[in-house]
Amino acid sequence: MWLPHVGLAQSATDRNENGEYAPSAATMAAADHRTSVVGFAAELPKVLLSDVPIGTLTLRAVDADGETVTTFAGTVPFEGLRQTDRAGKSQPLREVAFHNGTAVVRSDLSRGQRVYPTADRLTVGQGAALETAIPLEITWRWLALAPPVVAILLAIVLREVVTSLVIALYSGALILSGWDPVQGLLLMLEQDVVGQVVEQDGGDPFHMTVIAFTLCMGAMVGIMQSSGGTAALVTRMGRFTGTRRRTQTATWIAGLVVFFDDYANTLLVGSMMRSITDRARVSREKLAFLVDATAAPVAGLAIISTWVGVELGYIREVYEQLGLSGDAYSIFLQTLPWRVYPLLLLGFVLMVCLSGRDFGPMRAAEQQALAAAPDLPQAVKPADSETADPQTAGSLLTGLLPIAVLLAGVSFGLWYTGTNGLAAANAERAAAGEAVQALSLWTLLDAANPNRVLLVSSFLAAAVAMACAACQRTHPLHDLAQGGLNGAGQMLPAVVVLVLAWGISSQCSPARLNTAGVLIELTHGLLPATGMPALTFLMAAGISLATGSSWSTMGLLMPLSVGVTFHLLAASGSPIPGDHPLLLGTVGAVLAGSIFGDHCSPISDTTVLSSAAAGCDHLQHVLTQLPYAGAVGAVSLLCCYIPAGLGLPILFTLPVAALLLYGLLRLAGSRLEESAER
Repeated sequence: MWLPHVGLAQSATDRNENGEYAPSAATMAAADHRTSVVGFAAELPKVLLSDVPIGTLTLRAVDADGETVTTFAGTVPFEGLRQTDRAGKSQPLREVAFHNGTAVVRSDLSRGQRVYPTADRLTVGQGAALETAIPLEITWRWLALAPPVVAILLAIVLREVVTSLVIALYSGALILSGWDPVQGLLLMLEQDVVGQVVEQDGGDPFHMTVIAFTLCMGAMVGIMQSSGGTAALVTRMGRFTGTRRRTQTATWIAGLVVFFDDYANTLLVGSMMRSITDRARVSREKLAFLVDATAAPVAGLAIISTWVGVELGYIREVYEQLGLSGDAYSIFLQTLPWRVYPLLLLGFVLMVCLSGRDFGPMRAAEQQALAAAPDLPQAVKPADSETADPQTAGSLLTGLLPIAVLLAGVSFGLWYTGTNGLAAANAERAAAGEAVQALSLWTLLDAANPNRVLLVSSFLAAAVAMACAACQRTHPLHDLAQGGLNGAGQMLPAVVVLVLAWGISSQCSPARLNTAGVLIELTHGLLPATGMPALTFLMAAGISLATGSSWSTMGLLMPLSVGVTFHLLAASGSPIPGDHPLLLGTVGAVLAGSIFGDHCSPISDTTVLSSAAAGCDHLQHVLTQLPYAGAVGAVSLLCCYIPAGLGLPILFTLPVAALLLYGLLRLAGSRLEESAER
């Protein structure tokens, strides 16, 4: 949240009823009436961090009502900040230039230009009439890491996620409230909990939409289970998934088929395959891993998905800013081999499925599931379809039609909202005299509204499941409705974790604790251009792990890392093409590292939804997935991104990395059936 600070000479600490800095009546009476400017206002983060650059500081010349005086222009004396260049040379910022009543001071991290606070207040202007003092609240930078670190450590120690997230959220609120326990509690409840569900100021209700379609998906699955549709689907698929390996491979294939969106992939594949994997005695932890490992990686790699528009937008923006040649989509395609982590992870998951080998906590979970009786719905226990009561057995149509409606609804919805969105955007561009975008698959996906589409499609799928079951007249309507409510209710623990995780992510944002800014500053200037792909991969993983958001990590690091790589390469004086291997490697490292950190983060929304869809304890999912994700991430770094700086081609190092992962699985893993026989 950005807070306005307004101060005047002799009254720099005057406050209005909202706690904002504003001129008092006495100060206004003393102001120079020959001009409408009575002071200056500043927009800056609530908390500034020691030895961390300020992103953007906006200064405004204001009148007695606090409005910007757009006629004000000129250079104004200034104190309280220092600037550093790429060489590390530092000098105080002594003046700022106003245009149309506004002056902007910002750090350009890609060029190595940073702006730091030097005192506990800013002084703008000079002379008794206009000099403005603006107090700064500077916090020790390591405290910005507190919320995610506390959440992760407490989850491991307490082995209880909700309590850990609440404590972590309150620790962040305490820092943001200036260590006021009452204000910290209010801030946590109002902004970091309620504010994550109820969008403020008419904003896009993204979080509420995610919650709604999650509940609708749960209701659809609940109706399918209570009507016997899931049992019929399990029975039919049992002909093709008779063994544990086949079942796991079928889950992997299903994850590849639902390639268009990671949320839809997670909830649909997890819910659809849960009873099937139960029957094959595949652990819920393994199912959650299979779902999580084929959600974001597939959507991120697919050339047609809800991720493409976002990724293309980031690439296009940074290439235009740097004046680099190359079409954004062409660059996007050329970076596919550099998305090392998702590529290797998909291959590693297939190795696990086909070999039947596991290691670490996942092996223990699989061993426990193999030894225990499968927890199956009543309709699919030993009777199966041949001996089940025809009055209670479900119809295969009830199991398949809702899924078909969901997939068809998403496909049509993306086209419909994308077409309308692109038409509206082009109308605005034409009115502004700008060039319109041509209709293509990628511009259409970029303009679509996937969250609205998922909400409507999941609701229709649940309604179709109810209608199919009701038309068969084998189950009372009350029982079907109760099944839907029970299915939605099973998603409520995941919704609670989601809301708390969103709250921590909000606290870590650049406008608040700026957790990513700390990590970026800690890694500043560590490596030359040849080391940027490796460093970028590590930075992206760390930021995504701490914030739980791969998309925000991409948006933050794409201009920064690609810009730094470009300027380091340009220092040699040679022209830099847009398809330079180190630039492609850096772009790929941003996209791949964001997914890697997201997989390892217990506060990631896809991690939470994966455990919920699989019916797995969330902490168990994180702990069992972490060794696998960590192994793939380490191999990605050591075998691909570091050698990239040495000039080795990615098409050579990528197969080598895959072979190394296979060798690791052979050495560290063992087949559970063999272990059980010993």
